[in-house]
This record gives sequence, C-alpha cells and structure tokens, in this order.
Amino acid sequence: MLQIKPATRIAITLGFISATIVWIAHGLNLIPSPNALVQEKRLAVVKTLAGSISGLATDKSTSNTALQRSLEMAVRLNKDIRSVGVRGKARYFAKSKKHRTNWQSKASGDQLNQAELEVFANKKLWGTLEVCFADQESVGLVGYMFPLSLVAFVSVLTTGFSWWVLNRSFRYLSPSKVVPKRVRSAFDTLTEGIVLI
Repeated sequence: MLQIKPATRIAITLGFISATIVWIAHGLNLIPSPNALVQEKRLAVVKTLAGSISGLATDKSTSNTALQRSLEMAVRLNKDIRSVGVRGKARYFAKSKKHRTNWQSKASGDQLNQAELEVFANKKLWGTLEVCFADQESVGLVGYMFPLSLVAFVSVLTTGFSWWVLNRSFRYLSPSKVVPKRVRSAFDTLTEGIVLI
C-alpha cells in the first residue's frame, strides 16, 4: 500500500482549500474575468469617441470630411478598433474603410466585438456611433478557461510551496534531532520500562 507522507497530505489539503477559496471568490464576483475587463475598456473607448463626435456634431462649421478624418484617426490610433461609422436615420455621415462589411445587424452581430452608442448634439439625437472591435485574441486561452486556469494555478502553487515549507519544517522538528544523543543512548541501553513522574 502506498503511504503518503504527512507533509504531502497537508500540502494537498492546503491546495484544495485554496482552490475552494478561489471558486467561492469567483462565485461572489470578487475576481473579475478577463473578458469583462476587455469589455469595460472597450465601453470606455466608445464613450470617449462618442463624446468627441458629439462635440464635432454640435459645431455647425464641422464638415463630413472633418468627421471622416476623425474616425480614420481613431481607427489608426487604437489597434483594438477594426472600423467605425456614424449613421444618421437614413445614411452614414462618415465611416472608416470596410465598416459596412464589418458591421452586422443587432440580430446577427457579435455583441462582444461590436458596440453602438447614440450621439446627441444640442440635446437632440443626431446619429448613432457604430464601432467594430478586433477579436479578443489578447485574452487567450486563460480568458476562455477562466476561472479554471486561475484555480489550477493557485492550487498547484499553494500545494508546491506548502509541501516545500512543511518538508523543511518536519526535518528540523524531527524527534531524532530534538532529543540529545545521551538521552537516546540511555533509552536504548535500558531494558526495563521507565516511569516518569
């Protein structure tokens, strides 16, 4: 029968405890998922872009060419944006290259990679900002396997470090090292039992 050392048993138990704590923290939404962080960042980009477009729309002297240049610059400066367009009720005021092919309707569109926000000018609805984002490749495997990857990482590290610390501690606390040699030799030479009072 395979016998597991006490240090190994305790280390494995601590690893399971840490994994359980991470699962509970994730269940209580104390640990944000990578996808949620990306979505939050993208929403901030859309709001900022909508604010600048609203400023352009409020200014009567702004032409569609200026708006077009502003949208193309936004695409150039932000690698996460694939295309962007500003649509009125019937037509586009301005759009970057390939926006018409990138943008999909709400019914068929990918809600993670595209966003739209209404733009107001002089407190009236002026148009709708449409932004197509690149696929979330930056999140990678860890993002898609979240929180399983985090649980595995924390439990493996906890088990490894605990096992290392406990092994060293048990080596120093070994009874053979704590009891002096003369006491051990006295116990070994006595044949009768010893009663301690």
